[in-house]
Amino acid sequence: MNEYTRYTNTVMDDMSGYTTYTSTGGYATYTTYTKTNE
Repeated sequence: MNEYTRYTNTVMDDMSGYTTYTSTGGYATYTTYTKTNE
């Protein structure tokens, strides 16, 4: 796999939110989003 390959994965957690994993150029970012029921 190319070291500069960018990929994003989304993981659902009990449908209460989702976490995105983004990796590019050796940098990794983990962001968690929380869903709200209105």
